[in-house]
Amino acid sequence: MSSEDRYVLARGEEGAYRLRVVNRVHGPDTERLLRTAGLRPGMRVADIGCGVGAVTAWIAREVGPDG
Repeated sequence: MSSEDRYVLARGEEGAYRLRVVNRVHGPDTERLLRTAGLRPGMRVADIGCGVGAVTAWIAREVGPDG
């Protein structure tokens, strides 16, 4: 299979690498957006389509053990 035939949003380690790069670039904006939206300790949050879980882990730290 040539590189042109590959699915652009690859899965596995290639896809996970892409998602980690995206998080490094956009993570601070995502965190700012969630704080502006009202994310706070104790909230219950569902992260749908969480990719490799980088944002999910950050949200878990933000809402704390009671969230």
